[in-house]
Amino acid sequence: MIGDVRSKPSWISRNVGGWLTAALLLAVWPANFQQALDGRPYSRTGALSSPALLWWRLPLQVPMILMALRVASGSGAPDSAPAAVRPG
Repeated sequence: MIGDVRSKPSWISRNVGGWLTAALLLAVWPANFQQALDGRPYSRTGALSSPALLWWRLPLQVPMILMALRVASGSGAPDSAPAAVRPG
C-alpha cells in the first residue's frame, strides 16, 4: 500500500512537468525566432557568436517539445502509470 501512495505523486508530477515543459518551450520559441531574425548572437566572440546557431536551435526545439508532450501523455517514461494502474 505504501508503494502505491508513493508512486502516484511521481506519475502526477511527470504528467504536469511534461505539460509545463512543453508550454515553456512553446512560449520561448517566438522569442528565439525573433532573435534569429534580428541576427543578434549571444556574444561578440567565441563559439556562441555565430548567427547560424540562432537558426539551428529553432528546429532542435521541435523534438524537445514532442518529447515533453509524450511524457505528459504518459507514454514517454516506462514507469509513467502508478503501480495500482499498471497491468500485471
